[in-house]
Amino acid sequence: MSPLRTRLRTAAVVLGTATALAVPLSPAAQAAPGDTTDLCQTSWTPTGWVDVQWWNSFSCGSTFSPNMKRVQQLTGYPAGTTVNACSSSLPPAGWVQVAISYSSACNYSANPSFNKNSWQLKQLTGYPVGTVVNACNSSLPPSGWVQLNEYYDSGCQSSSVPSNSKNAWQLKRVS
Repeated sequence: MSPLRTRLRTAAVVLGTATALAVPLSPAAQAAPGDTTDLCQTSWTPTGWVDVQWWNSFSCGSTFSPNMKRVQQLTGYPAGTTVNACSSSLPPAGWVQVAISYSSACNYSANPSFNKNSWQLKQLTGYPVGTVVNACNSSLPPSGWVQLNEYYDSGCQSSSVPSNSKNAWQLKRVS
């Protein structure tokens, strides 16, 4: 990661003898779409960013659980852009889930499993009125979008247990 490319910087602050915490130096700073930075798990994922990877690092303390995450800036991407993100963070405003899967990079538990822990997200902000898209119904439609109909989509199956329940919908941009 280039320090020139990312304006959001973190600093490790040591508390006590072995606990570390990442603290944003400039939380209001805007990075370019796709920029990444690494944070300790005790830091909130900033607005407009998503978690994209987890691992264990002594710089964030001593633990068996993954305690460091890489976050990626999504603000500024054009309509239709898709990215993969860990389900440990919520999709930013204007983004919807279009597929749910498992990713080894998204294991953020001391007892990892093969449960689905990753989303493919799609940017809806910027589409013209009248656009229709398909999305998983595990999150609410963004402002200006309405649900047309619900259906089953195997790519939106959030559990490893098979189900034929309606889990996806068509969304239409109305304003």
